[in-house]
Amino acid sequence: MKRLLCCMLISLATIAGANIGQSIAGDITPANIRVKLNLLSRGSKSVNSFLSGEPIIVILSLKNVGSKNLITSKGFRNKDFHNFLHFTFVRPDGKKELITAKYPKNQDEPGPPRVKFMKGKLIQVEEVEVLQRGWGLKVEPFNAFDYYSLGRTGRWMIKAVIPMRTYPRKSLLTFPGETYARLTSPGWGGDLESNTISFSIIDDRDGDGYCYPEFRSERCREEEIDCDDSKSKVNPGAAEIPGNGIDDDCNPKTPDKVASAQGTIIIKVMRYTLDKSSRAASTEEPIPGIQVKVFDRSARSCVKGRVMTRQSYESVWQQCITRWVAITNHLGTVGFRGLPPGDYLVITEYDPDRYDGVDKDKPGNEIYVGWSVLGLKSGQIIKKRLQVKVKATGKKLSKADSKD
Repeated sequence: MKRLLCCMLISLATIAGANIGQSIAGDITPANIRVKLNLLSRGSKSVNSFLSGEPIIVILSLKNVGSKNLITSKGFRNKDFHNFLHFTFVRPDGKKELITAKYPKNQDEPGPPRVKFMKGKLIQVEEVEVLQRGWGLKVEPFNAFDYYSLGRTGRWMIKAVIPMRTYPRKSLLTFPGETYARLTSPGWGGDLESNTISFSIIDDRDGDGYCYPEFRSERCREEEIDCDDSKSKVNPGAAEIPGNGIDDDCNPKTPDKVASAQGTIIIKVMRYTLDKSSRAASTEEPIPGIQVKVFDRSARSCVKGRVMTRQSYESVWQQCITRWVAITNHLGTVGFRGLPPGDYLVITEYDPDRYDGVDKDKPGNEIYVGWSVLGLKSGQIIKKRLQVKVKATGKKLSKADSKD
C-alpha cells in the first residue's frame, strides 16, 4: 500500500511540475546522472554470450557527471537498484518479451509525503538529499540469475531503468535539523536509463560441449558449431567413422576413411604442501576427483594465438570448449586416449575450498595449472605431472606450477 501511494504521488507531482522543470532545468535536470551497465562472465571478462547456466555478472554504476549538485528524494542513495533492471527477450520471430524480477527484495523507501504548516497554510513536502557534483555509486556486482528467470536460450537485451525525481533549489524549505522540498513543484520526474546491451545464452542439447548451430559469437566460434545438436557423438571434435553415412566431425570435406592411429596423454595431478620454513615440498599427495581438460591447439582452435602463461590458463578454461574432459582416479591419474596427432594444452582447476574441506565456496581463489603438449604423434603415449603448491596453513596458495 505504501509503495502504491508513493507511486501515485510521484505521477501527480511529475505532471504538476512539468513546466517548472522546463523553465529551470539548469540546476535540476537528471540528465547529468549517468547510469552505466556492463556484463561479465565468471572470469571477469566482458562478453556478449554466455553458456547455459553460467553466471551473468551485472555491473551497474551511477554518477553525477554534471557541473552542479542535484536535489532528489531522500533514500535514493539507498535503493536496491537490482530491482530496476529490465530484460527483453527477442524471440526468433522478432517479438519481444519483457522479463522482470522474480522476487524483488524488500527495500527501504522514503516515507509518505509530510504536511507542514507554514504561514497559515498546509504544504505537502518531502525530505530530500543532495547528490553532489561528482557523486558516484557502484552497485555490488550480482548474478542476474539470482533475480530474473532467464531459463531459455536465445538473444537478450538488458538495460537499467531507475525511477527518480529532482527539485529546484528555490523550492527547498528548512525546518530545524531537516530540509524538505514542496512535493507539488518538483523539477523533474521520470526514469533514468542506462546503455542497452545485447547478449546471447547458448545451450548444448546433446551435452557434447559444442554450441547450438544458430549462434556465432566469441563463445561459440565457427569451428565449435555443432552440425547436429541431437547426437552427442557428432560434433567438430569427433573422429570421422568410415562408411556410416554420417558427417561425424561436422566437416563435409573430411574423407570417409579409416583414421590414422591415435595418441594418448596420461596426466597425474599432485598437491605439494610446502614447509613453513622453506620452499621445499614437505609432503606430496595425489588429488583424486579433480577435473582435467585437454584443449586442441591447432590452427582452427580457440586456444590458437594465445600466449600460454599461468594467467591465460583461466581464460582458456572458462572460454574455450573441449570434448576431452575427465576426472582423476584415487591415484590422481587420468588418461586421454584416442587423441588425433597434433598440439594440445592440458589444464586443471584447483579450488582450495573444495579440496581442503571448507564448506562455503569463495569464488575467485581458484588456481589454474597447465602444460603444453606439442607434437603428439600417432601411437605415442605422453605422461605429464601437474603440480599444485600450497602453503602448510592450507589457506593461502602460492603460485601454481607444473613439472614433468
